[in-house]
Amino acid sequence: MRLPLSEHASSIPLLSTSASLPPLVSRLPDIVQYYTVLNAGTLSDLKSSLSPYIPPEKNFDALWRRADGACRALFSLSLEDVLYSWTGSEFAAFGLEGHSLPVFAVQIRDEAKRAEIFDQVLSSFLIKDDMSLIIDGVRLPRITVPSFIESLLAVCNISIPSPYYLVHDGYIFFSVAPEALSAVYTSMKTSGRLSKTAYWRAVSDSLSNDVQVSLFYNLERSIPFFLRTPGVHTKILELYTIGRADLRIKDGDAVVSLHAVARHAQDARAVPGFPVPLEGKAVPEILAEPGKNPSMLFWLEDGTKICSFDSSSMEQKSIVLPERLTLSSPNQAVNKNGVLWAVTQSGAVYLFDRNLEVISPFPVLTGERPSAGGAAYGGDALLVPLTGGSLCLVNSSGSVSLIQLPATGQLRSAPAVSGTTAAVYEKSFAGKIWLIENGALTNGDNPLSVPGIAFGSPALIRKGSLLYVAFITQAGAFYLWENGELRDGFPLQLDGVFYLNAEASGSYFYVLDSTAVLTRIGVDGSILRVAVPASTARNGFLTVAEPEKSGRASLYVCPDGNTLYGFSSSLELLSGFPVSGWGRPAFADVNGDKRADCFTLTLDNTLTAWNVR
Repeated sequence: MRLPLSEHASSIPLLSTSASLPPLVSRLPDIVQYYTVLNAGTLSDLKSSLSPYIPPEKNFDALWRRADGACRALFSLSLEDVLYSWTGSEFAAFGLEGHSLPVFAVQIRDEAKRAEIFDQVLSSFLIKDDMSLIIDGVRLPRITVPSFIESLLAVCNISIPSPYYLVHDGYIFFSVAPEALSAVYTSMKTSGRLSKTAYWRAVSDSLSNDVQVSLFYNLERSIPFFLRTPGVHTKILELYTIGRADLRIKDGDAVVSLHAVARHAQDARAVPGFPVPLEGKAVPEILAEPGKNPSMLFWLEDGTKICSFDSSSMEQKSIVLPERLTLSSPNQAVNKNGVLWAVTQSGAVYLFDRNLEVISPFPVLTGERPSAGGAAYGGDALLVPLTGGSLCLVNSSGSVSLIQLPATGQLRSAPAVSGTTAAVYEKSFAGKIWLIENGALTNGDNPLSVPGIAFGSPALIRKGSLLYVAFITQAGAFYLWENGELRDGFPLQLDGVFYLNAEASGSYFYVLDSTAVLTRIGVDGSILRVAVPASTARNGFLTVAEPEKSGRASLYVCPDGNTLYGFSSSLELLSGFPVSGWGRPAFADVNGDKRADCFTLTLDNTLTAWNVR
């Protein structure tokens, strides 16, 4: 669309600037899921162009003079020196897979001048420069923005409270989420480029890349911050999965280009009637009731609201507890009708039936605060880790007993359970794994030793009289014990960083690293790998399920973003995948065909069902 500019346009800096290629777009890594780039002039040009259109009640000119006076008094610098002397003509906001908070970028025109200005400003007693945070080997300073700068930004509805920053490759990046900046640094050095992905090319091949303003979004993998508020523009853009809009000035005209595609290759498998919008913010895990052909699903919203969905009738119910809680699903019905465990942050344990009615004699009070969620144990009990470093066992009759552990560290994850065997990791630099059998500690004098930090709980495989325990550290050391003895050839050193621990099924263990490489490890030490395309998994999910009939494992990988992949035990992509989804899926029959459908939650807070089997 071409719009002629007025004869006065040449006097407005932003409208007299020729369109050019924003260098940042070609450098953005492939984990970027949306961006807004402004490439229309310097900060001085922006001020000159936009200030006449700011409503008079905002008192922008007075705010600017007040801020300039404060700058001169505090730093012996004018506001123009602080903002104009080192910044270039490119500004951006973008989002990454798995990170809800955006990153802001400013082009650096003069790095020596920027360093000089920062040194002078940050040496002031009014502004704190915290250099203590290091993530993945990257030092991320944090600054406190002065109030007069905040007041200027507030005019444009921008708030940057105490941001971290990163200087890299000619740009300075700001974010209140340090892990997002760490991901920017790592991915810009190692990963592919957004401009090479099929998503970006789907809406970019027909567009010129010389622009003043450019916007891109990909709803298949994330929800941009500019689509999280209701409005007409939101409803229009959400009709299309991927979109890009550009503005350029050419030959005295403003040229607006929009290219959007509804790219839903998997929509043919979507179950009619879905997605179902949710009222609250859901925890990304769906639980199915125990037993064959389940129809009832459960999840948690807003930390205190338990929700249920009957896939056979589409009926929804909910109940709100007075404090935050975690949910666990038993392997079989407890007390005939119990299908869902809940543990509150103060240690109250509930057992619910499929109608979300509390089963007597619950709730029971353990008198202890849990340190993580509980795990169903032995068919009729719940095993809960405590802040004091021990375990609490609550059985179906409501009785409570403690399993004392000689632990000095913290139990940060729900125990792993296989029948009446359980394992829990005591997190510390000299970590230990404690084993429980029939409700009693079995290795109190000889815990399994795990040097180095790790996340999650061990994985267990029981084969007759043999018990295999697997565990992986963050640095990739994979341990495997057989009946308490470390097997020959272990630990194996795997490449990558691991924020999830191992999962088990059949004769294999499965691990997922931060670059979304899925690895299968046999008890004999054999290794098979597959990479999830164009993904990272710093905040991902790995779920193992064993269908009742086949007994063969199916693996479900949700990397950072809004996509769920399904794999067989031989790491072959399952038919019908990937689908949209976030977190851990569940399976229930929604259409009465005696085949379980895949239910997922999504980043835009809906419940979705897919016919993939």
